[in-house]
Amino acid sequence: MFRQKCSMAVGDGMNIRFWHDVWRGERPLKVVFPNLFSISTKMEGSVAEFWEESQDNAGWNLTFRRLINDWEIDSVGELLGLIQETRPDPGSAEVGLGNQII
Repeated sequence: MFRQKCSMAVGDGMNIRFWHDVWRGERPLKVVFPNLFSISTKMEGSVAEFWEESQDNAGWNLTFRRLINDWEIDSVGELLGLIQETRPDPGSAEVGLGNQII
C-alpha cells in the first residue's frame, strides 16, 4: 500500500515494479492501462526487465500474449509516450521516493 502512494525515482530499475509501482505519473501503470496490463507477458517484471540495451540501440520492450488490436494501439502509444523520457541507469542502485533518494 505504501509503495502505491509514492512516486519513485527509477535508479537501476531493479526494485521498481513496472506495472505495480508509481514511477511515472500519479498512479500505477496497471491502473492507467488496465487493458495492456491484462495482456502483458510480464505482469510482475521490474522496470529494468522491460528495458533492453545493446551496442546499437536501447528502448522499452513491451511484450504481450497476443497481437495488439486496432483499438489498443492508442493505449500503447500513450504508454510509450509516458515512459519514453525515463530509462534505468544500470550504474545506479539508488531508489527514491518523490524527490528524495533513499
